[in-house]
Amino acid sequence: MDQDSAAHKSDVARTLASAESNIRLTLATGCGYHFARTPTNQQTPRLPTISMESETDLQVAAIMEWLKARHWTLSIAESVTAGRVQARISSRSGASEVFVGGLTAYAVATKIQLLGVSSQEAIASNGVSEAVARQMAAGACSLFHTDVAVATTGYADSFLPGPFAFVAVQMPDLNPEVSPRSFCRRHEVVGDRRACQETFATHAIALLWESLQGDLPNADRD
Repeated sequence: MDQDSAAHKSDVARTLASAESNIRLTLATGCGYHFARTPTNQQTPRLPTISMESETDLQVAAIMEWLKARHWTLSIAESVTAGRVQARISSRSGASEVFVGGLTAYAVATKIQLLGVSSQEAIASNGVSEAVARQMAAGACSLFHTDVAVATTGYADSFLPGPFAFVAVQMPDLNPEVSPRSFCRRHEVVGDRRACQETFATHAIALLWESLQGDLPNADRD
């Protein structure tokens, strides 16, 4: 190998080594990536933390803080959402400070036996009605000895009569001498079974947050 060829290969090796040490992948503003050169004598900057929090995640965080501030506790009774609301609540660090527990009451008998839902109402509606949802929320408060509860019941399949669900919240009135407030909504959605369950869970979180904020002035009372 002649000296010119050896020198050329040495220069190429040094150039590649320099490029490897100087080019760092940096997160671009907006989306995608770009390459940015950094001096070799500087420490490689860390990539910024990417926040992937959805509106529901932010609502859960707000719910946690709201409950902590008032020293209130939360329980959850689910049927159609099959644990998804509990999963979202417990995904937040520190959830155990306010979230006492939850129950997936899938069968009509479970709703009656563990949550105290009226057997007449549960059997007549196959466990899916506004009254059942409200009673599930009240039953969760009683079962877990909590101040607040959210409940879901419905159908997630596309065949008749679904997919639709009732989500309900029970919470104390800010005046301790007044009976608890109960809120309920009916939601109809479109999608496959899993998508419907996820959407119903999102609606449950939203109703819980709106109820706590006092954005729902009309409420039934026990």
